[in-house]
Amino acid sequence: MYAKNVMDSFYYLFIFIRSEPLNPVLYQILYKYKSWLHKDLKINYRSVNTLIKELNLVDDHQCKTRIISNLKKISVFDRARNIERIYLSILPIQYIIQSLINVIDQKETEKIRIMASSVHNYPSFILGKYYCNSIDFWNEHINYYNRTFQSDFMYDWKHLFLEYYPKNEN
Repeated sequence: MYAKNVMDSFYYLFIFIRSEPLNPVLYQILYKYKSWLHKDLKINYRSVNTLIKELNLVDDHQCKTRIISNLKKISVFDRARNIERIYLSILPIQYIIQSLINVIDQKETEKIRIMASSVHNYPSFILGKYYCNSIDFWNEHINYYNRTFQSDFMYDWKHLFLEYYPKNEN
């Protein structure tokens, strides 16, 4: 349940960044997630509660409120089916967060928007809610930023889409 909430919160965070690329509150939220995420993270009540406490220190904004409410959402039957994929994807998400912080630091609005746009469906894909062939997802979504800016964004994790994520989600 908590792992799904965390993935959903990333989905909304990336959408908010796409919409308001230079919003200082979103920048602060990215830093809170950056500090919270680590490769040995166990996503459970205690760790999510720690994240929520950190996010509460960020300036008030409707985006922050939406993200926190998503993290707090409790639904007994709403569990993550793909928990292994979630844990496998923590390092790529750390990379995404750091990359967004870097382009925000450079104040390159178009790069911020396109990067956030290229990854905003990644959390849904990890959860299995975005039904798409994994290679097509890489080519159409993640790799969109690379084609636009001749970059190697996320190339260190391309193998996940080719080898580990299922080829078909249907």
